[in-house]
Amino acid sequence: MADVEKQLQKLIKVGGKMGMHGEELRKWADKQLEDERQAKREEREALTLRIKEEREKIKEQAALAEKQIELERLRSVNSTPQAASPALSEGSPPVRSSLVKSPQLPCFEEAKDQIDSYLLRFERYASVNGWNRSDWAIHLSAFLKGKA
Repeated sequence: MADVEKQLQKLIKVGGKMGMHGEELRKWADKQLEDERQAKREEREALTLRIKEEREKIKEQAALAEKQIELERLRSVNSTPQAASPALSEGSPPVRSSLVKSPQLPCFEEAKDQIDSYLLRFERYASVNGWNRSDWAIHLSAFLKGKA
């Protein structure tokens, strides 16, 4: 309150130097005080609004960062190889290649085997062992000899 009184006294002195007296001076000083109060009030409201906007911005950035972290985690989980995934999508039981014994199918020899009959034998053998069709090429490459 003392601060308001000091401001009022200063305004009365300024108004007196401007040639105002009595009720006119009092109204002018009150209006000046009210204008200053209004300006301070608007300044506080603007500051409060800026702080609120900053908080919202920080919350949005934090939420975005969390989503990015979750996305990276999901990408890393999805990028790790899983042997059973293709088998599950085709509806057949999962076959782990490390558990399957090495095939008893002889290697293909170009000099004595016909490629057509060898591929038919390989397909039957792969089907009996429950291999996924997508893995057949990998297994077949182990049985081929000679130049590519």
